Amino acid sequence: MSSEPRVSLRGTVKRVIFRAEDTGYTVFVLKTGGGEVTVVGHFPDEIVEGLPVEIEGVPVEHPRYGPQIEARVFRLRREEMTRSAKVRYLSHALGITSGLAEKVLDHFGDRVFEILDQTPEALLQVRGISRKKLVRILESWKEHRAGRDAVMFLTEHGLPLRKAVRAFRTLGPELLHLVRQNPYILTEVEGIGFVEADRVARALGFPLDAPLRQEAACLYVLRELAYGQGHVYATGWQLLQRLRRLGIFELDEGVLQELSQEGRLYVEGDPLRGEGRVALAFLEKAEREAARRLQKLLGEPHQGLVPESRVLEGLQRFEQETGFRLSEEQRRGVLGALT
Repeated sequence: MSSEPRVSLRGTVKRVIFRAEDTGYTVFVLKTGGGEVTVVGHFPDEIVEGLPVEIEGVPVEHPRYGPQIEARVFRLRREEMTRSAKVRYLSHALGITSGLAEKVLDHFGDRVFEILDQTPEALLQVRGISRKKLVRILESWKEHRAGRDAVMFLTEHGLPLRKAVRAFRTLGPELLHLVRQNPYILTEVEGIGFVEADRVARALGFPLDAPLRQEAACLYVLRELAYGQGHVYATGWQLLQRLRRLGIFELDEGVLQELSQEGRLYVEGDPLRGEGRVALAFLEKAEREAARRLQKLLGEPHQGLVPESRVLEGLQRFEQETGFRLSEEQRRGVLGALT
């Protein structure tokens, strides 16, 4: 675990300075009992003015904007919300206007969140909410709550806040259910390594000898070799060596066989004895197909250069059929290769 110094803060969001909708990265001013603090980080919810929150983070120094707190853990303190904060929060979380959010709050008062979680059909009692609108409201609330719960769960189990948010954006509203079934699915999220997913798995009680752990480690090693170094195949020796770095010193024979039968792994020879090789099945198939096509091209007689008029005609037809437009640089490249 990291030894970086952490601070815990409670306060109210005074002002939102910046938010990137595509990543959830937000900069806001937090008003605390000891003054105002600038907080930065990736958050599952839209941060709105007036929200009472609790932050755990690390002090950082921005070269231009000065001291900030980089959030690692984020908790929303709904029980401390003022009326205006509740209106803004409900408007965002339910995907409704602030006027309708006020009507919902007037009707249910302090029980509004209990109603949303337990008996959401009661929202039909509010004037302006039809059954059709209720469906949209509940979809919005479900996704909102799923993101909040999943991110809180993952940060409490050791995953940094920004990575927890990225996991939710990648795997969607079912993230919490998926992680409880197989925490190693987190390794499929860009930027989350096996060690971090393994930490979550250990916190959830998954044993060190769990087949899921060994399967995930094998696939992770091969993805790292493929995407990080460009290697489709790994020798048996390479696989075993890299698994040891991840804390897996013995690989059950059935693991590779199971992955192969599921169509996720290509196995050649006997990798467990340091012989043969393995690869991600879809990459191995793609490489074989590329080799087959190249061999076919090499075996065909040379046709000579293609007239420029025919190339331009073909490009025009391609663009019309696909809707894809080549840049001038791409067009020159095609003409240079074929004429």
